[in-house]
Amino acid sequence: MELKQKAYLMLTLSMFWSALLPVIITLGKGGGINEFYMIVYASAVPASFLAVVMRGKVGELRSTLREWKTVAMMGIIGIVTFFPIEYGITMAEQYVTASLASVIIRLSPLLMLVLLPTVLRERLTKHQIVALGLGFVGLYIGVSGGSLFGVFQNANANVVMFLVVMAFVYAFSIVLMKKYMYDISIVLFISGVVMFLLVSAIGLSEGAVHYGLDPMQIAMAVFVGVFFNVANFSIYFWALRPLKATVTTNIMAFSPFITFAFADLLLGEPIKIYYIAIAALAFIGIAIQSLDRAGGKYIQRNARNDAHISMFDVTGVFANTGETGINTAIRNGGRILAVKLNNEHATHLDAMMQERSANAVYTDSHEAIREESEFVRGVVGAGDGEFVVMKAGKPDECEEFFDDLSGRIKGL
Repeated sequence: MELKQKAYLMLTLSMFWSALLPVIITLGKGGGINEFYMIVYASAVPASFLAVVMRGKVGELRSTLREWKTVAMMGIIGIVTFFPIEYGITMAEQYVTASLASVIIRLSPLLMLVLLPTVLRERLTKHQIVALGLGFVGLYIGVSGGSLFGVFQNANANVVMFLVVMAFVYAFSIVLMKKYMYDISIVLFISGVVMFLLVSAIGLSEGAVHYGLDPMQIAMAVFVGVFFNVANFSIYFWALRPLKATVTTNIMAFSPFITFAFADLLLGEPIKIYYIAIAALAFIGIAIQSLDRAGGKYIQRNARNDAHISMFDVTGVFANTGETGINTAIRNGGRILAVKLNNEHATHLDAMMQERSANAVYTDSHEAIREESEFVRGVVGAGDGEFVVMKAGKPDECEEFFDDLSGRIKGL
């Protein structure tokens, strides 16, 4: 199976798992929110450590634990990932239905677009801006309780606004995982430890953990910790990195509709028309994004107006590559930028490579990255008569390399 097909399959599986989470939380939490989540994260820690061992990453984990800045960033990623979609949803579900909580939180892929220019340096297009507008209309409907002018009359408006904030926070976690190429199993292990300590501290500060959970609720907590927090997020983050942000939103748009079905079947929650309206607006916005051909272009820091060339950040495609040069660049905090060129421009690239010592430069004919290159060709939109050039290293160095190459092609 090709890399692109694997990513689509993994993201689709994750979408189904994610849709079930709000329903499982409602069934499992009972009266003891803190106790439920202490079991969740106590289960996630050994499960994620087992994943570290099985992937042969114990040595890398030891090295990571000696780098406090990296550990701190992983802890932050854990908090902004799990707190909104688990603890945040659980607190909100005391006042609103699982369906409404889910549909608001699942707008996070759309809200992620706001963060693309600053965090991932991806250019926003008019299609994405329209999609964002529709997403915010959906948020207004959620806050107003389905009434066009009822935003100040909705008794649960504060709860819905809390969910909106949680959706933004979760969107931030998505872009952080795309930006930082940390090992997924190590991130999940450290995240589990941090969240267990955080939830334990919250429980103790509230006078503790004294609510009894029955065996079924304990089993559900373990299920969430092992299968959702570790297994599901492993495949989700694996698929998230190589795919464009727009593709991610396209697939995850179906999640609220599946949650509606689960909530109706398992919880007996009625599906209100405005829940569907919110999800439909998000889906329409995402469908508009699918028409986008320019989304994902890299925003250069020091672009030369006379030698501009469209670049794409394809670092995520190589998150699990075995190619030494690219792997080293990623581990050192570098990025992989890519451009497409006409075949007739190959002589300019050859001449440039002979005149300057440019390390870690690859074309899509490089045998060691054949599978990744096929994926990259799709990302940059390379067609017949075109080839792809990739440069691994510090972003400024990659930009300079491609600007010089573009200048040569244009005779500047």
